[in-house]
Amino acid sequence: MISSEFTSSNFEFKKASGFIKLSGRFISVNPNERWDSILTIAEDIAMNSKRLKIILDIEYISSMDIKYLFVLLKSVNALKNPSSALSIVWKYESFDEDHMDLGMTLKSSLAGNVSFQFIESDTLLAA
Repeated sequence: MISSEFTSSNFEFKKASGFIKLSGRFISVNPNERWDSILTIAEDIAMNSKRLKIILDIEYISSMDIKYLFVLLKSVNALKNPSSALSIVWKYESFDEDHMDLGMTLKSSLAGNVSFQFIESDTLLAA
């Protein structure tokens, strides 16, 4: 379990199936400990899974947390087996163009065998 002073952000990891889900609101004053823990778990999953699926159902993310999310995605993509598929699902609310643009920026920063799916929603965190 990842300790955090944030009750509005959620993390789900399933190592056997290569599944990672981050959801909720990411508002950090000192995000190092939380993101270091997430990164350690995600890197382990990336190195040991044939398929890796990351669902990002993030309602809000601070600029500091965006930096850590970027590091997480780049690291997982670099550590995964080159023949392994990385699938990222970016969920955003239909009215939030900034959040959609952030997803586009993250997508453009990843190279290799990466599938990036955008899901527009009227209500985030419903799925």
